[in-house]
Amino acid sequence: MSWTVPLTQCAMNRRTFLQASGAALVSSNLTGVGHLDAPDPRLRSRPKQAKRVMAAGLTRHPVVETSVVTYLPERALTLERVPLMVFLHGANRTVDAFMERFRPVADATGVMLLMPFAMGGTWDAIRYFFGPDVAAIDASLAWCFDEVPIDPRRITLSGFSDGATYALALGRANGDLFTRIAAYSPGFLIPVKPVGRPPIVISHGRQDRILPFENASETIVPTLTKAGYAVDFHPFDGPHTVLMDVVEREMKALGTGAS
Repeated sequence: MSWTVPLTQCAMNRRTFLQASGAALVSSNLTGVGHLDAPDPRLRSRPKQAKRVMAAGLTRHPVVETSVVTYLPERALTLERVPLMVFLHGANRTVDAFMERFRPVADATGVMLLMPFAMGGTWDAIRYFFGPDVAAIDASLAWCFDEVPIDPRRITLSGFSDGATYALALGRANGDLFTRIAAYSPGFLIPVKPVGRPPIVISHGRQDRILPFENASETIVPTLTKAGYAVDFHPFDGPHTVLMDVVEREMKALGTGAS
């Protein structure tokens, strides 16, 4: 089963420049290109013994100059340590449709959902360089770790479209925090200095008219594999969309601690 969310037209920005020039294909050197994306995309927050546990259900919390939406299922309240899935939205800057579709799986698996909002229309490094969105995500995680006892062995960073592109970069730069990366219809690879080698799952539709399938099949997946990442690639017949079969599998594995 798959579904499609509303999309906005891509601006002529860093994403379209990289795609047009083939530089994202900018990943000719994934092992340490940090100067292109200063400041450092490293996240400092880490799970700890939470001071308190938020109530189950939906919560919207202000963070820096933006906000984050979370969902804590009732089942999570029975767990000593809670698995966490962070999800980054696409250029439409909305999480409502994703939250609606992901919540039943969260209820079944006990996985907490955390969906931050970008400062602008999309994530900073998609257009230019890493910057305020890194700080906002870090603050969102710090707040979450203070409220909920998150399992440090079960934290997945995921995203759709621009969010998938951003997740591939931020996740590779923070492989000591995220234990897995899930990218649904990514567009290109942003060069970062990698930390760790978390396993990566990628899904992409062959009929994608927004971010071409070939970006994933011919560049992203081979480049990551060559760089030493274990990549689980799921091509499918469909448009620019999130494949719920893959999401459900990832959340079930996260909930049980399976890899």
